[in-house]
Amino acid sequence: MAASEPLNILAGRCRVAGQRAGVVMESRDYRPHVTLAYLRGAEDDRVGAWMTGHNLLHSPPFRVDRFGLYTSVLTDAGSHYTLEREYLF
Repeated sequence: MAASEPLNILAGRCRVAGQRAGVVMESRDYRPHVTLAYLRGAEDDRVGAWMTGHNLLHSPPFRVDRFGLYTSVLTDAGSHYTLEREYLF
């Protein structure tokens, strides 16, 4: 994925705001992403078959009227997500 200067600026401003508020920040670099699936324990042949069967997935356009800001906490049972704030358009 190509670097995005606006996203890097936003991430930097969020980091500074968090530090000012006393939030303990992660040391790893900011990497914007969308998680599509977790495959812990999945068998390679099943994953490969699914990818082969869905690699031409096409979605019609859809309207986005909101997005959410989530926290993610990794546990032994997987990630736990909490909706922190929802933004409506």
